[in-house]
Amino acid sequence: MTLRLVADAVFTVDAENTMLVPGAVEIDDGLISWVGDPWQVPAAVGTEVRQLGGLLMPGLVNCHGHSPMTLVRSAGDGLPLDRWLSETVWPREALLQDEDVYWGMALGAAELLCNGVTTTCEQYRHPEPVTAAVIDSGIRAMYTPGIFDVPGAPRNGWEDLLEEACRLFDAMEGREGRLHLGFGPHAVYTVPSEGLRAIAEEAQRRDALLQI
Repeated sequence: MTLRLVADAVFTVDAENTMLVPGAVEIDDGLISWVGDPWQVPAAVGTEVRQLGGLLMPGLVNCHGHSPMTLVRSAGDGLPLDRWLSETVWPREALLQDEDVYWGMALGAAELLCNGVTTTCEQYRHPEPVTAAVIDSGIRAMYTPGIFDVPGAPRNGWEDLLEEACRLFDAMEGREGRLHLGFGPHAVYTVPSEGLRAIAEEAQRRDALLQI
């Protein structure tokens, strides 16, 4: 069945930034099949029509996020970066279990979707619960597992996390058409120069996104 969404305005974000007032978008089998003026092109017989009102536009994209950190929101507010990480964030994150991270990512995804953000580029550890929450929530994501040396982390260092990121990419890239994988070295102050080079080489070998 074709679904027609009718809004007071449709912002197409095409090359000319066309605005249709009013506007409509038709969807067939989960894909947009038509965008135009609902007064000029009446809906075909059998089409389900929903009157949305308001503005209809493509979803927003969060270009860099750590959504599971919703669980530590406001902790250490006002501290300088080095103290915020070492005194507030890393000690708390060292206590997180996979289930905690799953619900942190699920909460983050819900907040993003409720605010019109339909795609997010995430950098975090705990790849299994993060990817599971992405799939379960319905959001689109580019996930770049965090790779770094952090005191108290449950892994031995960037080498192990890089191996894990490579395995994850090879196993899950393109999952369900909504999940894509990349590589996420945390920062130049948490990954040594040889680590940054190794991560870049693995990302290049797979033609994958690298975000830092």
